[in-house]
Amino acid sequence: MKDETIQSRSPSDGEWATVIRCIYDAFGVASAPQERELEAQLRPANRRVLVADSQGIFGGAFAYDFALSLPGGTVCPVGGLAGVGITPVSQGRGGLQAMMRTHLEQSMALGDAASVLMASESGIYHRYGYGVVTEMVRWHLDTRAFALAHRETDESMHHASERRIKLLHDRQQAIVMLASIHRQYCHSRAMEIVRDELWWRYMLEPEDASWVSVGKTKFIAVHFNSRGEADGYAIYSVEDDSESSFSHGRSNSRVVLTELCTLSLEAELSLFRYLVNLPWCRELLWELGPVDPPVRHFMSDPRQLWQQSRVDMLWLRPLDVQRLLTQRQYTSDGTVVINYVDHQLPELSGCWQLMVEAGRARLQKSVSDRYVSLGPAEFATVYAGAARVAELSAVGKITGDSESINALDRLFLTPRAPFNSTRF
Repeated sequence: MKDETIQSRSPSDGEWATVIRCIYDAFGVASAPQERELEAQLRPANRRVLVADSQGIFGGAFAYDFALSLPGGTVCPVGGLAGVGITPVSQGRGGLQAMMRTHLEQSMALGDAASVLMASESGIYHRYGYGVVTEMVRWHLDTRAFALAHRETDESMHHASERRIKLLHDRQQAIVMLASIHRQYCHSRAMEIVRDELWWRYMLEPEDASWVSVGKTKFIAVHFNSRGEADGYAIYSVEDDSESSFSHGRSNSRVVLTELCTLSLEAELSLFRYLVNLPWCRELLWELGPVDPPVRHFMSDPRQLWQQSRVDMLWLRPLDVQRLLTQRQYTSDGTVVINYVDHQLPELSGCWQLMVEAGRARLQKSVSDRYVSLGPAEFATVYAGAARVAELSAVGKITGDSESINALDRLFLTPRAPFNSTRF
């Protein structure tokens, strides 16, 4: 039953420490670490939320100012919701619903096109209009089984490319170089969060590793093209079993790949060859990889790149459907009427005719009996290609006449699956 005494709002500076304590309670962290200066800078006061009752504060959340890449390389502002937590003794009373409403109101007031999040549990956020827009895969590879299928005459080219890989130990230099590579990469991959300098500092400066920070125990390998330009990087660590890593002369160390970002196929293949040939390592674990790594298509035995798990990563809640439709680019032209139905935020609902010509869209209000009808979660899932319109139509999640369904299905096709590599 809903508790009428519950309120949700932005906390004061004096209340924020209590909110953070409640968030850590919710995630089972008994000793809450002090919020670092970088974290405080990244979590603006106008994006923080508390939930309280007559007894006091019992939960909260915060959000980041993000820019999100759209299909075609354009970007739009989004709010990155994180740290959503209610202390365990107060769960189930309607606090989460109140917090989510406050967050969405804040995001709309700040002009966000959408809210995005990474869900600790996948069954929570669909009810608030969020849909899955990217997935992540945990890949495993026996390094001794890795080989690229190429002509023998290409061997010298591959070795020359691998000689252009350098290890970066200066974190300030790494921030500049990796930020440039990732920023260019975002133009070719939809649903990537475009990291600013502050975020890169948050990732690379702290001593200890965390969900976001890679810590100082990670290596950074950068690939340079034939013109001397940095066009790819790998962030990785080498882990070993202290009892067996050199047992009886045998090594069992593992390469743990945290992030791989490349601007060219040559860079990706070269970095993979570098990683699988690291001394004493017998396996590679790619913690958070895309569903479609190009390296698979060039392996002699693609099955050796084994998919251990595949789960949702980024969720998106539309807040400005018109901007999302007009700011992205399309790979085909066409016209379709979209009936967007948002029961939670009915002021966002509308029926528009989407007209795409030369890859660019125009919208106008429409009244038609031939349209595709969908809600916010379904819109999010098909928007950048996480699932196809035809797929969700086949299971009844999206409705409409067959001609309109096929038209929107073609318009929303993307060259590659959407992917987000940024943890938050």
